[in-house]
Amino acid sequence: MRLSLLLEREPFGAILEATLARYWSARSGRAMHVCWHQPGTGPAGAQEWRGNSYLNYFTVSETSAAALAVIRREFARSRSPWLRPVQAAYVSLATARSTRRWFSQAAFSVMPQRDDAAGSFVVPGNHRLRILCPERNSSVVLLKNGFPARYLAAEIEARQSIAATLAPPLAEVALDGSWFAEGYIEGTPANRLTPEKEREAIRFAVEGLREYAIVPTLKIERASDWTERLEQRIGELLRESGAEIDAEICRRLRDSAGRLNQCVRAAGALQLGTAHTHGDMQAGNILSADDRVWLIDWEGAGRRLANYDLLSLLLDVRLDPHWGENLARRLDEAPALGTLSFLSDWPGVDWGAGGRRPTLAAFILEEMCYVLDDALQSFRRAPTDRLRALAETVEAAEKNLANVA
Repeated sequence: MRLSLLLEREPFGAILEATLARYWSARSGRAMHVCWHQPGTGPAGAQEWRGNSYLNYFTVSETSAAALAVIRREFARSRSPWLRPVQAAYVSLATARSTRRWFSQAAFSVMPQRDDAAGSFVVPGNHRLRILCPERNSSVVLLKNGFPARYLAAEIEARQSIAATLAPPLAEVALDGSWFAEGYIEGTPANRLTPEKEREAIRFAVEGLREYAIVPTLKIERASDWTERLEQRIGELLRESGAEIDAEICRRLRDSAGRLNQCVRAAGALQLGTAHTHGDMQAGNILSADDRVWLIDWEGAGRRLANYDLLSLLLDVRLDPHWGENLARRLDEAPALGTLSFLSDWPGVDWGAGGRRPTLAAFILEEMCYVLDDALQSFRRAPTDRLRALAETVEAAEKNLANVA
């Protein structure tokens, strides 16, 4: 998640101050102070790290443009042919050592100054911060201050088991689980590749996910038993939200959950598989580097429907706010993308004529749980807006189920 969005969602400056000060103090053995401020207004004598809200990084003035190659690789190529020249020029200027200070929108300062700052950069994220240093082949992932420990715990558990082959190797894990270090991968996200190379990277990632995560952890269950638990969990999450959420939105979400669960119950003895899933399967979390593909960001890992990652990718639920409206169309387009063959042959999935509708209904329930759980965590501002959008998306998806053969 980009800095520009994080600044709207949460008190990001205070979170960054506490997160970096805690980590750097512990690692250096001396008190480190981090201060969030506007560019050029930091304390005298402090080391200033300037950030670009759109390219999602902070670094010091001494860092070379070469150290930021991964930033340029991620953002320089627009998906729109008409925007590519302009975007490429912006990214070049915003990462060049001589001009990037004019393209900074945020900053923080560190006291005392860090000797290893040159060549390093900080990348904000949804639940964590990354400190990357290509020259030292180093990447450190920090749990953001105040965020539930389960996010990093889920990633560490997955990386030490099912994801050991799929993700970059872990180098070190903090005793308290608040950070881990891994090898630095200079890769390109699949969604920044050409369409042909993107499809190839996704295919490799999906095949690896199936072999190393889904098949070894697959468990066949009665579909209605699983969706009954999902409906109950949705109810619990909405009750835990208390007065934060508009009562009408809560009612709509509960009603949708009930109808989707009934759709699955109507399928009788239908069975579906559950497995240990990635949880945030999207092209941006698939890195193409040299001669292989890596699957990164396992913080959402956990047991879900075995088809959850594949359908998340196919329906583009993380990036398309209208995926509910587009559900039937994306399924129709799937054969041309080469992904439907995965779905029809995926472990624990009944994609026959009688199984498609309840299978999709179960997936929508699973996605409701994911979004509710994420939206109601610490520090979120105005979760009602996100849950109103969720209610609208789910209702649109329900209507589209009628068009699924």
